Amino acid sequence: MRVERLEIGGFGRFADVGWEMEPGLTVMLGENEAGKTTLLNALRAILFGFESSRDGRAWYPALAGGRRGGRMVLLTAAGERWTVERYGQKGGAGSLAVRAPTGNQGGQETLDRLLHGADRDLFNSIFAFGLGELQDFNSLGGEGVRGRIYGAAAGLGGTSAIDLERRLRQEQESLFRPTGRLQPINQLFSRMDDLHARIVALTRQPQEFEQAHRERSEAQAAAAAHRESAQVERARGLRLQRLLDAAPIVAALDEIDAELALTDPSLDRLPADAVAVLDRRLAALAEERARLEALDEQLAEIAARAAGLRIDEEILAAADEIRALHADRAAHAASTDRLRDASAAEARHAATVSEQLGRAGGWDEDRLVALDDSIPSVEATREHERLLGQARDAAVAADRSHRSAAEELAAREAEELPRGGDPDSGSDARVALRQLERLRARRSARTAAIRLPHAARRPAVVAALAGVPVLVGLVIGFAVDQLLLLGAIGLLAALAVAAILVLSPRDLGEADEPELLDRAGLPPGASDDDLARRADELAEMRARHALARDQARSLADRREDVRRLGEASTAARAALDAAGAAWDAWLDRSGMPAGSTPEVARQLLAAAGVARRAARERDE
Repeated sequence: MRVERLEIGGFGRFADVGWEMEPGLTVMLGENEAGKTTLLNALRAILFGFESSRDGRAWYPALAGGRRGGRMVLLTAAGERWTVERYGQKGGAGSLAVRAPTGNQGGQETLDRLLHGADRDLFNSIFAFGLGELQDFNSLGGEGVRGRIYGAAAGLGGTSAIDLERRLRQEQESLFRPTGRLQPINQLFSRMDDLHARIVALTRQPQEFEQAHRERSEAQAAAAAHRESAQVERARGLRLQRLLDAAPIVAALDEIDAELALTDPSLDRLPADAVAVLDRRLAALAEERARLEALDEQLAEIAARAAGLRIDEEILAAADEIRALHADRAAHAASTDRLRDASAAEARHAATVSEQLGRAGGWDEDRLVALDDSIPSVEATREHERLLGQARDAAVAADRSHRSAAEELAAREAEELPRGGDPDSGSDARVALRQLERLRARRSARTAAIRLPHAARRPAVVAALAGVPVLVGLVIGFAVDQLLLLGAIGLLAALAVAAILVLSPRDLGEADEPELLDRAGLPPGASDDDLARRADELAEMRARHALARDQARSLADRREDVRRLGEASTAARAALDAAGAAWDAWLDRSGMPAGSTPEVARQLLAAAGVARRAARERDE
């Protein structure tokens, strides 16, 4: 991938600047202290975070203003554009945002995938090195850097050989581990052991089958012998059971025989008083016959009295009516009881209806009973009540939010805003101040060269002295396989040496200094301390303007919030009015009094149900 655009919000001497990187080689050319190293460190900070100085202060603070950090646009080989932003006031990772071409936003993990695992050491030693890295060959001794260099020499491109070895080792351990059990090869070995054990077990099955067949034959023979023995024992048991069943009978016979043996043998002959016994029994029989004759006489007398009775044929003919009258009399008595109960129930129902009519606000019974108290009507009332409650809560919340935002806006508008002045008033002074700094830096750098004798600026001497950086750059480039880049750096250094040697004191631009001092707002002959104080004043002026601009933007945003909250409050009140209109329409359709609240409507529906049940029970 390549860097397509680099923007710096605030880093060292840079503030709100950006560069477009065209395809091909991009060369940043500038004088000493122009900010080339600052630009390189800003690029490193955007990709890998901010470093801190030894005393804990911010590394490259935003001296010229702006938000410390920046953003860069990266173009991949597939033509995708990724944006990397990082800002922070101190050392550390700061606030990182990586945006994909699709618009999704990621963090450090997304940036690591985008850089293919390149860390700060690898980036500083291979892709973004400066003179300090060139002077210190130890920067190429890191494990990650050595792995990348070894991978490039082995034809692996940008892949680290150490990372490749680590991945291969991880893949090897994921497939097989000597002491593992879950790896695929370990599972295959375990499966092979199981299959070997099964094969050994299967080889023993024929002998086990023959042994089992012999045991089965022996068991069958033993079973046949046991069956014959069981039949014999069954017959013997049946005989013994029959003997056991006959034992009580035999015992009873033995007892009877014993009792007969104990009786008097003379009882087998007719006793001597047998005639007297017979006479007594005949006398008792005659007595019973006399009693029977007396009973017959009583029956005859009763029959005679019955024959003398006179039968009323009319009463006999009205027997059914008499029985019906008896039944009606019993029914009348029961009806009288029910009427008494019904009267008591009617009194109770009348009291209930009167109570419900009182709750209904003076309605009559017919109007209350005619009210629709069905389940759909009750559910519709509850639904309207729910919608009214939601609309009322939403309107109250929206009005409260709008009122709170309006009060906050009024309080903030009443505060005194910082006056930042004209944002463009100090721009020309800042430009002149930077030009003065560069002019004095060039003057101090060239003072020694300007004092050289005139013979030292001859063409031959200049060429000889200028060739030294070129030669040194070529030697170092050959040593580190960066011949073209370090040759170009040596050529630039040679041109700088030549320029220092051939310039005369008149080229230093002393004639422009009074004009620049006037543009910067400084008196003639101002010292370097005066320049530093003026730079601080301009930076403070710019900071006040930025603060005033941010507060003005915040107030504008808050006014927009108040406007939107006002519209939301109006919409919520409109929704509440719509819910109220729907409720009024429902009251009109259902026959309820206009202006009734949902609570009153529910009480009316409950009263209608009670009154309807009371009327039905009263009719029954």
